Order: sequence, then C-alpha cells, then structure tokens
Amino acid sequence: MSVVIEGFGHFPSAAMVVPEGERQAVGRAHRGATKFERTTEINNKGDIQMNKVTPFLMFNDQLEAAMAFYTATFPDSEIRNIARTGEDGPITSAEFVIGGQSFMGYNGGPYFTFSEGFSLFVDCENQEEVDEYWNKLIGAGATPSQCGWITDPFGVTWQIVPRRFMELISDINQKKVQAVMDAMLKMVKLDVAALEKAYDDA
Repeated sequence: MSVVIEGFGHFPSAAMVVPEGERQAVGRAHRGATKFERTTEINNKGDIQMNKVTPFLMFNDQLEAAMAFYTATFPDSEIRNIARTGEDGPITSAEFVIGGQSFMGYNGGPYFTFSEGFSLFVDCENQEEVDEYWNKLIGAGATPSQCGWITDPFGVTWQIVPRRFMELISDINQKKVQAVMDAMLKMVKLDVAALEKAYDDA
C-alpha cells in the first residue's frame, strides 16, 4: 500500500492520497519545491514497521506545531521521521505516534480541511485524566462543542471520554443506560460523578 518516493521513505504516493484536481493545486502551492529531501530524522530506528492501515492527516501548514503539541500532551508519543523541502525549508511530511497510535502527516496547503466526521477518541482512566487533557487542549486554543468533543486549533476533533462512561452504558439495565446517555448529552466536558449519579438515580 505504500511506495518509496525519493526523500520521503515509506509514504503513500500523491496519487493515492490527493484527488486529481487537487494534486495540481498542491503542486502549485509547492512550486519550486520539486525535490523533497529528508534532511532531519528524529528517533529513527532504521526501517519503520508500518501498520497495514495508518491515518493520514492533511494539514494546511501547521504540521510541525501540531506534532509538537500532540507529542507533548499525550504519553507514548514521538516524532519518528520528518521530511523538509530543501535543506533548511519547512517540514512537508512526517511520521509520528500519538498515544501509541501511528500517524502520517502532510502540509498540503488550504485545499484540505478536517471535520467532525473524523475524530480521535481518547480513553481516559478517570476524571483527573479527562480534566488534564481537556485543560491542555483548552490552553492551546481548542474549541469545545458538546458530549466530550473538542476541536484543537489545528482543526482536528477529539473525544475526551472517561472509561467509566463506557462501563455505565454497557450495563444490561436499559433504563440506567438511557439515563446516563441523557445526562451525557447535556454536558460539554464529561463529568464522571454526574454520570454516575444519573445511573444511580435511574
């Protein structure tokens, strides 16, 4: 599913990830950058074992800032490889890990945007972990929506979900499950104590 492109290593070809009409636009956006050189490698451990399926995130021009924030915020995260345009140019693409999940990223210009149709689900052990990630996202300029959903300043949407919520809605008592769901739908950041109260009161 991947090919080796000069300067990219194991990255999908442009034809695989960019529609035909938009490939031309991306090409215009990178006019003059006809050769991508891998000039910096971070934590490169030789040949990288790729997953069969890897999320590929297409940013405007914020890939470097996004990776820095994600890897500083979530444990088990690292930047594995980056590629630049020219020797001292901006980052064009990267391979990185967030919370143990591998990603590939690309600065594709303003032709691509994220939506809530794609989100990253964060399994939080307890309320303290929910608060930690939520507050870090807010501090970075993220926009909360509802039901534990929040969109970071780079356009990627996250679901910050306590594990206890998943346990409560797995109960065999459908009345209690519905009470928990009703309580959740009224929340912005999820509140474990309030969810448990809804469960207990049902």
